[in-house]
Amino acid sequence: MSTNYKICPAVAMITTNWMGLSLLLGGLGPYLWGGQPVGDLSWLKLVPRAQAQPTVSSSQGVSNKQPQTTVAPPGHRALTIEASADGQLAAGRKAAKNKVVRAASPFTCPVNESRVYFCDDFEDGVFRDTWDDRISTYGLSNPGIWDVLDEGEAGRSLRFTAGARGSELHQGELLVVRASAFDSIPDNYYLEYKIRPRANSNTGNKYVFAMLRYQEPMAWYFGGLNLQNQTELTQIESGRAVFGGVEQKFIVKKPIEMGTVNDIDGRWYTVRIDVFGNKLTTYLDGIELGSWEDDASTYSGAGQIGFFTYNRSFELAYVKVGDPKYKPVQLILDDPRSRWVMAADHDPLVFHVTAIQSDRITNDTFSAVSSDESVVSVVQEGDILTLTPVAKGKAKVQVIAGSDPSVVRTIEIEIEAPWVMPKVDYGRIRHRVSPRPPRWWWPQSGENPDVRLSVIFDNEPTLGSSGDVRIYEANSGVLVDRIRVGQETEKVGYLGQSSLRELKTSLIFLEGKQLTIAPHSQALGYNTRYVVAIGEDVVLGAKLNDVDFRGLGKNAGWYFNTKKHGPSVMKTHVEVDASSAQADFATVQGALDWMMEHKTEDEKVTVNVRDGIYHELLYLSGKNNVDIVGQSRDGTIVQGINYDGLNGGTTARPLFLVEQVDMLTLDSLTIRNLHVRSGAGDQAETLYFNSDKRLVVINSAFYSEQDTLNLRGYAWFYKSLVVGNVDFIWGSSVAALFERVEIRTVGDSKSALSTSRGGYVLQARVQHASDPGYIFLHCKLTHGAGPKGVTVEPGTTYLARSSGRKSYFDNIAFIYTAMDSHIASIGWAEEGVEGQPAPHPAKATPDGGWREFGTMNIEGRPLDVAGRCGDGSSCSLLSEQEVEERYSDRSKIFAGFNDGEGWNPSPAKK
Repeated sequence: MSTNYKICPAVAMITTNWMGLSLLLGGLGPYLWGGQPVGDLSWLKLVPRAQAQPTVSSSQGVSNKQPQTTVAPPGHRALTIEASADGQLAAGRKAAKNKVVRAASPFTCPVNESRVYFCDDFEDGVFRDTWDDRISTYGLSNPGIWDVLDEGEAGRSLRFTAGARGSELHQGELLVVRASAFDSIPDNYYLEYKIRPRANSNTGNKYVFAMLRYQEPMAWYFGGLNLQNQTELTQIESGRAVFGGVEQKFIVKKPIEMGTVNDIDGRWYTVRIDVFGNKLTTYLDGIELGSWEDDASTYSGAGQIGFFTYNRSFELAYVKVGDPKYKPVQLILDDPRSRWVMAADHDPLVFHVTAIQSDRITNDTFSAVSSDESVVSVVQEGDILTLTPVAKGKAKVQVIAGSDPSVVRTIEIEIEAPWVMPKVDYGRIRHRVSPRPPRWWWPQSGENPDVRLSVIFDNEPTLGSSGDVRIYEANSGVLVDRIRVGQETEKVGYLGQSSLRELKTSLIFLEGKQLTIAPHSQALGYNTRYVVAIGEDVVLGAKLNDVDFRGLGKNAGWYFNTKKHGPSVMKTHVEVDASSAQADFATVQGALDWMMEHKTEDEKVTVNVRDGIYHELLYLSGKNNVDIVGQSRDGTIVQGINYDGLNGGTTARPLFLVEQVDMLTLDSLTIRNLHVRSGAGDQAETLYFNSDKRLVVINSAFYSEQDTLNLRGYAWFYKSLVVGNVDFIWGSSVAALFERVEIRTVGDSKSALSTSRGGYVLQARVQHASDPGYIFLHCKLTHGAGPKGVTVEPGTTYLARSSGRKSYFDNIAFIYTAMDSHIASIGWAEEGVEGQPAPHPAKATPDGGWREFGTMNIEGRPLDVAGRCGDGSSCSLLSEQEVEERYSDRSKIFAGFNDGEGWNPSPAKK
């Protein structure tokens, strides 16, 4: 066990040019930046650029405090200031805001630290004096290899290179601390380890768990990573090994990246598990994810610790055990991505950094350093970190916690060459682009500012991984919008709106031969001429007019005009058509933005949407009495990709978010969330009606796989279609009536087979016992193929499952509903069915809980459901009189609206 400390020197150097020395000291010394004095510079040692020596730095940047002499390690520059012959500062004003910082040093175990009970940093190059190598004792033909990896200045780590997995689960126990090294450890402790997971070719579950309170083989608590080849499938887990198996008691979906096979790249993660009594709490990179309690108190005493995998390669930078009263330091970047690719002239990356000390109260300081400031420069202002691309190359930026320098976040950035205006001549392109450039002899009325741009190539190319499309004002040459390939940030809503939806999305799409580009929301304005240019790397392998495509420059002449002004604010009916500039808007959101900005809260507005595919995310807030009417249900399609793994949270992940709106009507259209279930972050609503008011849906369709509809307030769905697989109708509705609606369960796309189980139709979270909840009247429950062609196995779909929370009521009723063969014979997922909790109430009444009446098969013949809705079951079989009194018409179901005023919608009066 190593207890050595390493001190890494500061990584800043201030140099100058002898030719500018007199000017710097004589005239500019007191006012180096923006005329602001920086204090006494008498301590500043100036050296020729060619003879730079170890100089001075301060943890507070340039100041009049006593400096500390340091030297910049190889490959690191935090700040370089050069005075040229004319006295100009080459680094510029931005660079001057950098704080001079130290590069992160490897973690080393503290000495005589009472709050740390055990620690191994592997810096001494050995581990077998502290740990027992278990996997080598199982007699496996290829058990894997343990060694200590030396990465020079980055320090040493314990490395495991996985071999062939064993046939028994206990053969995943790799390493257990020796009892002699774990003496006198209290029963309650935290286990923290820094791990860098690595890809390998083995199959099977890719657990990497730390074992706590280890008693014997397959008798321990655990916490760690469940790794898969796709980051959207990875998660953090905690639980216990018992009865020869692993029970995951706590799961949080988190993207976990892996390094390359047999390489030393990848990302480090800090995992911590507190075990206190029978409660286990899990942290990732200092952030508390949650807890679970073992009611059985299966394992007591300190036991031992160790590591388990089945089967994944990884490295451990350190393992530490300590007092759980002391919490980890938090260092959080608001965008967790660790790898970025961008061009040298792209906008800077801006991060908001949250730094909190281990008391979980006191704000912490942090510093940041670039491995190469000539590639990526770093500016820190308060809690805002700005990383500016400078020139082609690669750099790593380390963000380091002030109170614990071992807490580091690393961002890897690859900078491509600056964007160069393409000059290839493709001949006449007017017939290949949309909107088409106007002819000089034919006046053009102009496009809508929310227009979508497109190019049709000769062949079907592939979309690049970088590059961008640029839109300029034709007259001034000013760049007004830059749309990047891949993930973008879009603010949905109108400019000046009090709340916007800020979402991660893609704005460049390639479908067959057609490239479609969506300018950022409201980037374009009225009465303006624009020129479009496409970067060289946006599409690969394309031909345009028989010429190899290498980007489209201004010389190609793709320009268009926008209309002189928008529709009159007096209009109450507006038209949306993606294919015609004659309409008022090219997008549905364009129309919604206009009405939210220009119409009063209660003024009636109708949006007529022509047939077409509208690839967009939607937002409507605070505007009542809106009708969105499509030309036809199957022809008017709003679609896109949004899901919890991309935009986490109930209000972030829906395709269409509606907030505090009354009397929204959706008529004759389709909303389709194109996300395909993969096993992580799959909640993907088409619509979240987040309002306690009224929603009307007529002759419309909603497609997703998980959580298709999330509803609050009062909703009436009539002669429509809802498609999904997992809890695809859910929420806290007061009353949601589905009348003559097809409810279609589709196969689960994450299934590796051509069929899958059917999942659950509903999960109700009704707020009050007296609320009607979810009522299905004269509906059909059908099944079909999912997005990847997976079909549903017979008898594997349940009508509903419960959240298990006593604060919610599972108020659901199926009345005169036809159910196909995919519905399980027991109907409802009662307590214990596939591990589900009991509903609330556990036994239904005519006014609440799970209820049925008049259930029939898909051919219309009555089904005998007395077995699942009889004595001893959670479901109640309603009587004809009870149905007549409560559910025979809409007015009875919606009688409670507006404190008893009631509501009786119809297709005519809505």
